[in-house]
Amino acid sequence: SSAASDVYKRQQGHLRGLSGYLSKRGIRTMTVINLLPLAPFTLTNMLAGAFHLKFRDYMIGSTLGIVPGLAAVILLGSQLGALFTAASTKEIILAAVGLAAGVSLLIGLKRYANRRQAAKKQPHREGE
Repeated sequence: SSAASDVYKRQQGHLRGLSGYLSKRGIRTMTVINLLPLAPFTLTNMLAGAFHLKFRDYMIGSTLGIVPGLAAVILLGSQLGALFTAASTKEIILAAVGLAAGVSLLIGLKRYANRRQAAKKQPHREGE
């Protein structure tokens, strides 16, 4: 057996292990993949099929992962539309406040996620 054949067999074993791991955690896998803009939907959909995720897990995880971003885009788009179509000063102020609140919420969530990620990367020390 050649060295290339050995490498191929080893990689095939790793992929089978990854496929089994991900397929047992299908909902979580699809939720995380769709929450984080890691790859285009076409690629993530093909990978879900290649890793044999259950259709039910794929649908639930995709929905859970897509809805938060979709809701944010709809909220911000709605407030931006209200800002441009406002007929009075009061409507302009309300739309601007709504838009600022939406943007602030997204910035706050991004900072929170960055802090959590940084905390996970730091080694835990005894006594702290």
